[in-house]
Amino acid sequence: RNKQRLTHVRQTPETTSVQEGDTVTLQCSLLPKSKESSSHCPSDYNVYWFRVGFGESHPSIIYTRKNSNDAQNRTCVYQLYRTIQNSSDTGIYYCAVVTCGKILFGDGSKVAGMYKKLYLL
Repeated sequence: RNKQRLTHVRQTPETTSVQEGDTVTLQCSLLPKSKESSSHCPSDYNVYWFRVGFGESHPSIIYTRKNSNDAQNRTCVYQLYRTIQNSSDTGIYYCAVVTCGKILFGDGSKVAGMYKKLYLL
């Protein structure tokens, strides 16, 4: 039933700058075909998060199954909370939602390190 109505994934934020110790919240929203469509979050789903570090060729896989319903927008929202320990936690994070026999991919969220300038006196 939901197979025909759920068509794409939106990831937010597109880009965020972080410092070591910051916690970022990445969001992956499963969206219906149109706002007029009445859709409910599927009861059977898996959400995968992938991180491709800057300069790396292989992704790291992070799995999460957190969700919440946003009845007003009729979306399913999956969140990833990540504390940035060091530069190896930065990169581009992608989500993939597996439901109704389909795999729906997000466009990615770029998590970039922001470094403090040191001034010598």
